[in-house]
Amino acid sequence: MTISKSDGINPTMMAEQIQELIHQLSSELSKTERAINRDAGRNELEQSLEAAQHMRDKADSIKTGAFVSGAVTALSAGVQAYCATQIDVSGSEVAKAKNERVERWAAVAHDVGSIGGAVNQIFTAKGECDEALAQEAQARSKAASHQAEEAQANRQDANKVDEAAKELYQEIARNQHAGIMAIVARQ
Repeated sequence: MTISKSDGINPTMMAEQIQELIHQLSSELSKTERAINRDAGRNELEQSLEAAQHMRDKADSIKTGAFVSGAVTALSAGVQAYCATQIDVSGSEVAKAKNERVERWAAVAHDVGSIGGAVNQIFTAKGECDEALAQEAQARSKAASHQAEEAQANRQDANKVDEAAKELYQEIARNQHAGIMAIVARQ
């Protein structure tokens, strides 16, 4: 399609207006994309810090579980060792009664030792939960990173469109100038 002077429309003015509109749109898009990029970067950092905190929580849970379990197991072993030294081998009725009490205490100590393992499992499970939360936060961090990369790509595309509009405007201006120069040369 060609635009002639008889239409009352100046092609250079139209190209200039189109180029200015594209430039304004590109500028607005760039501002929006920079804001998205900034926010995505902040999100990525926050999620990474959250993931790190969850991993610290996991380590703390496992360490606490190991200490508590170790203490309970040591207590249980100590009571069982003490009970073993209290067994009376004399065979009297008093000795039999005493041995029964000692055996009950040894059984209780054994059960307490089993509880130590259960305590360790509870803290380990909490640690696994913290690790899952850390992995979730890392996934959100990666998503924010991808969003920032996409915003950067969109901004680059907008700049390319703006540059193409400038080139088009310059080409139209050159063509119009060449046309005017050809008319002047004919006169």
